[in-house]
Amino acid sequence: MDLVGKRIPYRASHSEHPVEVEVIEQDQDGVKIRFATGREQWTDARNLVLPKTAPIVRKTKEAKPRKKPVLLPRTGGNLADLIAYCEETTYYLVACCKPEGIDRAKAEYRAWSGEALDSEFIRVQSASFFSDREWHFRYNYDAHAPTPFPLVEGRTGGGRALGEPAGIVQNGYVTVYSPALVEQVVRAGLRASTR
Repeated sequence: MDLVGKRIPYRASHSEHPVEVEVIEQDQDGVKIRFATGREQWTDARNLVLPKTAPIVRKTKEAKPRKKPVLLPRTGGNLADLIAYCEETTYYLVACCKPEGIDRAKAEYRAWSGEALDSEFIRVQSASFFSDREWHFRYNYDAHAPTPFPLVEGRTGGGRALGEPAGIVQNGYVTVYSPALVEQVVRAGLRASTR
């Protein structure tokens, strides 16, 4: 209900008798009122004495239900089987970094593989949602391919909702963002690639 420009009784917390005020602004959190003396203040709309036919209802944000991850069946296999599958098909393993995270990504890769990370496998992104770096490991999804870690359907909450690192299956690919899982596959022998 639009109250701007209307004169309405207002009951202050320290007075039992309402005074008439003019509403000069209104938003979802309250109203700005002007007293007869010219003084203005913001107040909770519930302090206005309104007719019973026009209650003011605050808009509250409803809590979104938490997504439940949809787990896909595991086919078993170990990291060596996954690496063999990735090498015979195609895969993508790169570090996405802000400029200040490049050195950390190179140091991580060297610690995991014993090799230097070439600059062709580093994607510099200045404006992104991650802190300073993130690993992206993606390969073709096949229901019969070896999966040594959990897989969840895309847009169902992912590994965070599952409570453990997981690959996300979406658009025919498995994508892994978890540094713990990327570390496992790199230590097992998979190397950075953009093919």
